[in-house]
Order: sequence, then C-alpha cells, then structure tokens
Amino acid sequence: MEPDTFLEEGARVLAEKLEPLGYEFAIIQPPLTGSGGPFAWAAFKHGSREIQLWARFHRLGSVRYRLGNHEFTHQDYMRALGRERTAH
Repeated sequence: MEPDTFLEEGARVLAEKLEPLGYEFAIIQPPLTGSGGPFAWAAFKHGSREIQLWARFHRLGSVRYRLGNHEFTHQDYMRALGRERTAH
C-alpha cells in the first residue's frame, strides 16, 4: 500500500472527530522515495492548528502537532496530558 493511501484510510477515522471541529485533511507531500523507501505526509488543519501525520510504506511514522509557531511531538503532547503510558 502506498503511504498516501494509508494516510487517507486512517484519516477517515480521525475525520469523524476532527471535521466537525473545523479541521480539513490534505495530503501535503505525495509519495516520494527516500533512503528508507516511499513516504508521504498529510495534515489536518484548522487555522493556525495542525496535526501532521507521516507515513512510510503502510505504517505511521510520526505524529506532530503545531499551534502557530509552536510544534511538538505526540509523545510530548501525551506527556503534558499525563497520558504517556496509555497513548500508543
């Protein structure tokens, strides 16, 4: 499965919660082939807020959050919420 297809399929699940809040999904970087194989990048955006999703092949590589000029990882966000042990 191509990484953009993987991201689009996963986005359908997230869209149920995020679209009613005003977020819109878009593939930011169509599949490119890097040294580790094909990857793609997508995001849910709402104003200055962004949830970035990166995938390589058919696996989620990383999730990053952006609010204006501030950016942080999923691990940082879950740690700040006190949910790091249950947020896999």
